Amino acid sequence: MAITKGTDGVVKIVASALDDGSETTAAVGQVRSFDFSQTADTIEKTVMGDDERQYMPSLTTATLSVEAYFDAADTTHSTLTPNATIDWELSPQGLSAGKTISGEGIVTSRTVTAAFDGAVEATFEIQVHGTISETSN
Repeated sequence: MAITKGTDGVVKIVASALDDGSETTAAVGQVRSFDFSQTADTIEKTVMGDDERQYMPSLTTATLSVEAYFDAADTTHSTLTPNATIDWELSPQGLSAGKTISGEGIVTSRTVTAAFDGAVEATFEIQVHGTISETSN
């Protein structure tokens, strides 16, 4: 497996619903970094007489965080507002290598920050729900 540069990564969201009912995706502009995290809960099932704790798998959850330079003219930035339900695609190694991870989620926060000595930045937090798919590019 080849190691790739982080600069090749792409984050896309459904940008708009067209008049014919179809949808189009657009890359989130000015992305600096992203973080996709999946976790699984466990349920303890230890009983008296066991010498070690016993567990079984339970529910899973995932989150997606995207950091970007804020661009008020970028329609994806204005789409990523709290409570918005979005479809998303994440291609960590770019569109021509590796895999694309995709799913649906709810935007839980949007933070825009500015400092006198830096560029205006935005962070978008998405709570993933439903099925997560992985396809080869």
